[in-house]
Amino acid sequence: MKKNLWFMSMLIPFILIILVSCSNGTSEEEQGIETKEATYFKADNYTMLGEENKVGFILNENEDLVANKPNKYMWHLWGNEDFEEKDFKVTGVNLDTNDEETIVTSAIAGPNNGADAHIPSNMNFPSEGVWELSVFVGGELFEKISVEVL
Repeated sequence: MKKNLWFMSMLIPFILIILVSCSNGTSEEEQGIETKEATYFKADNYTMLGEENKVGFILNENEDLVANKPNKYMWHLWGNEDFEEKDFKVTGVNLDTNDEETIVTSAIAGPNNGADAHIPSNMNFPSEGVWELSVFVGGELFEKISVEVL
């Protein structure tokens, strides 16, 4: 009996160490991607909202993102990556309510408007507030931006 107890007391910590060391280590913090507040910038003849030279979508400065008002938006990507034909996904979290939504799922198209890739999309935010958008390219986190939805 004592032998079994000793064995179990040694086995459980060993299993815990193995489980902890097997984590994939791909949390957003470990990837070094912090949320940036989206800003307006110019690309070709368009005004975009996002992170300049990284990710953005066409939106004039006098336009607002409005809750429960679906609209078309053209996303653009910049970078050294081969974007074409990869999956594109944007998930959002309303920082006021912690509601989570998938905002966009689509395939990436080729260069457009000075960007390395573009994605036509429809977006709808179900509630007002500040939304943290996580942009995924080919299943990998690419960038995080925050936007205000009225």
